[in-house]
Amino acid sequence: MTDVSRSPVDELTGRAALLAEMGRLEQAEETARRALAAAPDDPEALYGLSRVLAARGDVRAAVETAERLVAVLPGESTSHYWYALLFAETGAAVEALPHAREAVRLAPGAALEAAALAYTAARVVGCENEARAAAARAVRLEPADPTIHSLVRDVYAALGDWEDARRAAQAVVAAEPADPVSRLCLGEALPHLGRHAEADDALTSALAQRPAPERIAGTLATLLKAGLPDLLVPHAAGTDDRLVLWQLRVAKALRERARRPEEARPLLRALFADNPDHPAVRTQSACLAHEDDRDSRTAWELVAPLIERDHDSPVTHALAVRALTGLGRLDEAVALARAARGRWPHGGPVLRVPGGALPRPAPRPRGGAGGDRGGPGRRTAPSGPAPPARPCAAQRRRGGGAGDPARRRGGRPGLL
Repeated sequence: MTDVSRSPVDELTGRAALLAEMGRLEQAEETARRALAAAPDDPEALYGLSRVLAARGDVRAAVETAERLVAVLPGESTSHYWYALLFAETGAAVEALPHAREAVRLAPGAALEAAALAYTAARVVGCENEARAAAARAVRLEPADPTIHSLVRDVYAALGDWEDARRAAQAVVAAEPADPVSRLCLGEALPHLGRHAEADDALTSALAQRPAPERIAGTLATLLKAGLPDLLVPHAAGTDDRLVLWQLRVAKALRERARRPEEARPLLRALFADNPDHPAVRTQSACLAHEDDRDSRTAWELVAPLIERDHDSPVTHALAVRALTGLGRLDEAVALARAARGRWPHGGPVLRVPGGALPRPAPRPRGGAGGDRGGPGRRTAPSGPAPPARPCAAQRRRGGGAGDPARRRGGRPGLL
C-alpha cells in the first residue's frame, strides 16, 4: 500500500477536528487558527475553524468564516448549506435562503442539503410549503439517517407540525436509544399533542442519562411554548404532582450535572413550602442540605419523618444513614443501615458508616429466587463520567460530532 503523506495543514485540521470531538474546544480553536494561518484560503481550514467557532458558541464569527468559505469554494454545495444553516441560526433566514437553495441546486440528490433548505425555509414567512417539501425529500433520500431526522424534527417544530416532529424525534430515539438529547427532543414534542404521560417518560429517561445543562434549558423553553409553566421559576409547579416531579428533576440536574446548587436552592425551598409532605421533595431537599451545605441536622430533620413512616426508598434511607453519621449518632446509623441492607440487598446506594462496610446479608440457597447482577436498582453503568452525548440538531449543525455532514463524504473529514 502506498503511504500518502498529509500536508501540515491537513494534519492541523484533522487534529482540530479530533480535539473538538473530545470537547477540548479551546485547543481545537487554537489548532484550527494555526491551520488557517498556514493556508488562509484552504477550504478545509476555513470549514474546520467555522465548525469549532460554532461549537464554542461564537456563531457570528463562524458565519464570517463560512462566508469566506463560500467565496473560496462557490461551486461546492457544502459551502452553501453550512453557511445557510449558520446564517439562519443568527436570525437572518431570509438572507440565508438563497444559499440553501443553491446548495440543493448543486447537489439535488443530497439529503443533507435538502434538510438544510427545509430548516432555513421553515424560518421564512411564506416558505412553509417549500420547507415541508424539502423535509419530506430529505427523509426519502436518507430514511435511516438520524442526523436527517434531527434536522427535520427541528423543521416541523418550527412550523408547529407536532405530529410530524414527534415522528421524526421517535426515529432518532429508535436509531440512537442511548442518546439523552434525542429523548429530550421527543419529550418536547409530546406535550403539544396532549401526550403528557409519554412526555414524562421521555424526559425522565433523558435526565437519567445526564444531558448537558444548556440542553435542558432549551427543552424547558420549548415546554413553555406548550403551555407548561417555567420550571426554573420557584413555585411554578405548585402542587401538581407531575409538575413537581419535573421541577425536582430540573433541580437535581442543576445540582448534580451543572454543579449549580445555588440555583437549585430556591426551587427546592419553594417546592417544600408548597409540598411539605412530599417524599421526593423532602429527600432532594435533604440531599441539598447534606451534600452541598454540609448541614447534617437539617438533612436528618427532613428525612426523619419519612423513616418513621417507613418510606420505601433506598435513597432516602441511605441519606438518613449519612445524616445520622454526620451528627455522630453512629449506633442509630448502623442499625438503620443494617436494616436497609437487609431490605435492599441487591439495589440502591451502598450503605456504609465510618468503621468499614456493614456485613452483607447471608447468601441465598442455590436454586432460590434471588436477584442477579442485573437485579432491580443495581447500578450497571460505569462509575466514571458519562461519554459526551451526540449533539441535537442545532448543536450538530454547529459542533461537528459523530453526525457531522463533512464525514459523509468519505476519506478525511472535510469538503472534498
